[in-house]
Parts: sequence; structure tokens; C-alpha cells
Amino acid sequence: MPQNIQAKRQWTYLLCCAWLCTAFGCGGASEKFSLSPLRGTVTVEGKPVGNGTIIMTPIAKAGATGNPGKGASSTVGPDGSFTMTTYQQGDGVIVGEVEITAAADDPAQQWPANLKAPVPYTIDPAVHVIQLEIQKDGTGRITPGS
Repeated sequence: MPQNIQAKRQWTYLLCCAWLCTAFGCGGASEKFSLSPLRGTVTVEGKPVGNGTIIMTPIAKAGATGNPGKGASSTVGPDGSFTMTTYQQGDGVIVGEVEITAAADDPAQQWPANLKAPVPYTIDPAVHVIQLEIQKDGTGRITPGS
């Protein structure tokens, strides 16, 4: 078989593979996990704190193998509000068990209290609003909202 015909077939094969991946996806992480929109506020002793970051990291189920999914994050606005993002702005958090961490962004403007350890929480697709309350002792509590 002449080389130019073989090269054309290889090129056609590669283009077909690229088209299939574009049309049907390549099995990326966004297809493996369900997302749930989630927003809320961060407070310390009942008062909103801002100018920070909140991160929700999926936890692998006991005995599970593989990646539990991509973590979600958000900036915490000056009023304590946040809207979680995993892949696209505001799309939410992977449903299931997560660990939540949050902290002020600027060391010179620390919050009155900081989390000493991640807070475990189960992302429920029926709950779209939460409050992360940081206690003076560094513990955290999640309260579902409406």
C-alpha cells in the first residue's frame, strides 16, 4: 500500500476518534459524578465572616477504589456568602460524603476563630443552602437552610 494512502487512513482514523470524543465524551470526571448546587454562609459565633475560601473535598466510601471525585471550592464574600463550584461557576458539589475546610485568605485579617479540623458532611441533592458555623474552640457545625 502506498505511504500516502496509509497516512490518509491514519489521519482519518484520528479525526474520527477526536470527533467521537467530542460528540460523546471521553469518560471525564464530570460524567461520573452527580452534582448538587450548594450555597450558604460562613459564620463565627453567629456573625458572618468573609474574605476567605471554603473547600469541599469528596471522601471515598469504605472499600471503594479509585478517585472519589473533584473537590469544590468558593470564595467567601465579605458578607460570609459562598456558592460552590466544581467544574463550572456555581455548578455545585459532588453528591455524597465530603470534608469541609474554610479559612480567611489574608493572614493579617484572620477570622475570630478558625477550623482546627475538616468538618464531615453529606451532600444531599435536596439541600441547596447551608450554614457553616465555626465555634470559638475551632470546631464546625453545618446547618441545612432553605
